[in-house]
Amino acid sequence: MKAILFDIDGVLVDSVRANAQLYRDVLRHFGFRGPTDEEQSERNHHTFIDNIRHYAPGASDELIQKIFDYGVVLPRGHDLMVLMDGVREVLVELGKRYALGVVSSRLHASINSLLDYFDLDGLFPVRVGFEDTLEHKPHPAPLLFGAQKLGLSVSQVVYVGDAATDIEAAKAADMRMILYAAQPLPGADVTVEKFSDVPQAVDRLGEA
Repeated sequence: MKAILFDIDGVLVDSVRANAQLYRDVLRHFGFRGPTDEEQSERNHHTFIDNIRHYAPGASDELIQKIFDYGVVLPRGHDLMVLMDGVREVLVELGKRYALGVVSSRLHASINSLLDYFDLDGLFPVRVGFEDTLEHKPHPAPLLFGAQKLGLSVSQVVYVGDAATDIEAAKAADMRMILYAAQPLPGADVTVEKFSDVPQAVDRLGEA
């Protein structure tokens, strides 16, 4: 094992409240109510444009694109986001032994500003975002592209995610996967409930 790729939302940060507020700000500008926090929690792993389609029923493709374009440039802060417990310390330790990267459905501008906000910017030289692939999770393309950017085979990389879509993408990429979640889901190689348990899980997979 030589590298670890991380999802962002639900793994590095708790972003449900922040994302729900962003969608409300964007969609209300165009006459749609936007999601509640609870509704967004069910869709927090979908892409920005897919969620716009879902939250703006009946909107034309042209209007969907206008909403998307407006949302991309809308100024936003990260004050409603919460860094998961132990993330920075664990990443610093893992970075001494493994190459680290992020694979997210977020746009690169969003990835970069979020990592900078939480002082994680220097830990992830490899970043895969929405713009990098035509297909998105649960399709394996983003994970395969991440391994390619690392210059490694998928057998040398493990992915850390928190949702069924992450498991599906990892399995399709033939990449080992650690699920960071309170409850196990079928298909994950290892499940951890605490972020501080990720290094031990990586070591176990490396020995397998």
